[in-house]
Amino acid sequence: MAHAFLPRSTKGYCAVTIGYRGCSGSSGAPEELTLTEDVIAKVILETARPLVLYGESLGTAMALRVAADDIGDAIVLEAPFTSFLDILAAQYPLENLGDLCGPTLGQPPYARGIRLPLRIIHGEIGKIVPIVLGCEFFAAPGSAEKQFLEIASEGHRTLWTPGLQSTLYGF
Repeated sequence: MAHAFLPRSTKGYCAVTIGYRGCSGSSGAPEELTLTEDVIAKVILETARPLVLYGESLGTAMALRVAADDIGDAIVLEAPFTSFLDILAAQYPLENLGDLCGPTLGQPPYARGIRLPLRIIHGEIGKIVPIVLGCEFFAAPGSAEKQFLEIASEGHRTLWTPGLQSTLYGF
């Protein structure tokens, strides 16, 4: 597992980023169980507070899994999805690719137990993870304090805008 500690920003925040196995210079293969173990192992050692879990795309499943163990103080999910099979179905609607996949990442079982303050960010024109999957996902978490931020005219890779940064710093 590769990770990086980013310097404290002018806003007083710092971040720890985690690279998936098999990516970012790490060895191994990205599998749900090992990714989850890596994230939990890293996060439980973090002593800085408040601890905001931030997951993007595939990382939303990992952030949710950690939050389900009551680790963290808040959670931000960028482009969450209902399941990997739903993404495949949206990308290839005329194909039945579910038969080709083994166990797949699915988020609602983890999400139902989430009680942390939650912000979901999704691009209006996201093609990789369509916004409809983010909207469906939004209903699952049990958090009493949750908000869905739809970023107009932005897609999966272009969500991090100055306006979004201000909103998240406020959160």
